[in-house]
Amino acid sequence: MVEAAPGEEVVATVTVAARAFEHWDTEGGGWAVELGTFTLEAGPSSATLPLAADIAVGNS
Repeated sequence: MVEAAPGEEVVATVTVAARAFEHWDTEGGGWAVELGTFTLEAGPSSATLPLAADIAVGNS
């Protein structure tokens, strides 16, 4: 958890496991990396997501 007072800036580091970008490849019979750009959003609830960062996976 990261907290900040009004007007204060803080830095938070979020680690996303590589497994989060994999899907089951039925043809290959194993896990495969999903290539592309994904948006990681954060906030106090799923209805309020004021922070966002794009994450590029692979050659995208």
